[in-house]
Amino acid sequence: MEPIVTLDDLERKPQPVTTLYEICQKNGKKVDIRQSRNGAKSTASVYVDGELVATACSDQKDIARLDAAKIAVHELERVLPATTMMPDRCKGLDGTFEIEAAKQKLYAICGTKKWPKPVYR
Repeated sequence: MEPIVTLDDLERKPQPVTTLYEICQKNGKKVDIRQSRNGAKSTASVYVDGELVATACSDQKDIARLDAAKIAVHELERVLPATTMMPDRCKGLDGTFEIEAAKQKLYAICGTKKWPKPVYR
């Protein structure tokens, strides 16, 4: 069963496809998202500089594309320098990075890396 995405969810988070294109443009990389259909399933594959980075399947073409873009952004986070991962629209006026929901992101990173939860003072 596919998760239900609300309008509030979409407005709060940057769109994965847009984020993917912005990150790749900033890093001088070419993105190509190819879609195919096999029966009831739609498959989206993300290629960066000609190399397959991510693939996702769904009953809906748009969901497959979004899921593949999310996976690709996550994969690029592992191989690109952190300073080149944040799209320019996320920078503050003084050039620093403003990260929405920083606590949630921190908890997610800690969970992914199996680190203990952060302690605040």
